[in-house]
Amino acid sequence: MKAKLTKEWFLNTKWGKIAIISWGDRYKPGVLLVHGYMDSAATFEPLVSLLPDTYHYVSFDFPGHGKSDHVATSLLVQQAFVVETIKDIVNHLQWRSFMCVAHSMGCLIASLYHHLYPGKIKRIIKIDPLLALTAYYYLNEAHAFWFKWCHEYYYDHYHLYNGAPPRLFSRDQLIESTMSTRNLTRQQAETVLSRSMVAAENGLVRTSTQPIMRRMLNIPAFKDSLVYILQHRPPPTLNIHGTKTKIPKEEREYVQKHFVFDSPTVFNVYIDAYHDLHVTHPGELVPHIVEFMDRKHFRAKL
Repeated sequence: MKAKLTKEWFLNTKWGKIAIISWGDRYKPGVLLVHGYMDSAATFEPLVSLLPDTYHYVSFDFPGHGKSDHVATSLLVQQAFVVETIKDIVNHLQWRSFMCVAHSMGCLIASLYHHLYPGKIKRIIKIDPLLALTAYYYLNEAHAFWFKWCHEYYYDHYHLYNGAPPRLFSRDQLIESTMSTRNLTRQQAETVLSRSMVAAENGLVRTSTQPIMRRMLNIPAFKDSLVYILQHRPPPTLNIHGTKTKIPKEEREYVQKHFVFDSPTVFNVYIDAYHDLHVTHPGELVPHIVEFMDRKHFRAKL
């Protein structure tokens, strides 16, 4: 397959510039790709390179991530802020509706967007969505721990997130650390870091990600509210799970009990891979994604 035409640009918003990248013909049906925690649009490059040319793929770097501007705030930022960024991008692209591919935390953000702006997302592919949902185990069942992790730690270490000199690494150090923590090959780690690794002094490098984004707050919804957001008229959904993703037993059981539901238009696929399976195993995801996106109708399961 020939390489897709790639375009990059910045969209000016009320808070700053958002970095956008697209692949393919802009006159074809749109697919928005929403990355996960502390990542960038680069994580979708292996997957998009294998997807068919029948769609226009668009991704972006979250505020304070990748090539997007940092947010001028010392207050913790909520995931809901990214929902408004998606709204700005969709308006900019003049999409009446679109399909969505999201990874991890991006799955939650896409679900909230659908809840607030129903009818825009026609179909959604969620890549390994369960890990991000474990935050709600702590919010609901271990609230003191959740508050300490989200708020107390941040204000006790305020200087580390606001104005402290950035951590510097050798290029090899940063790549090898990413390989180790995310079970990636060197080439995969270089791809993941390609939009966020920037040169610093003395031949060292740093990441462009805004430090405060390490403490990005999850959607402020308790269990029943989140259940409603996830289950109220969801679009046709394909969940692609990595079977090697490490989730503690108690948290996994809580998420599966409360937030995983059956529906005639919700489908599940399991891949023998870790959390970043769209980076490590894109070829195994593609047939499932293409079949789901191209399907004409959805019928009730027997």
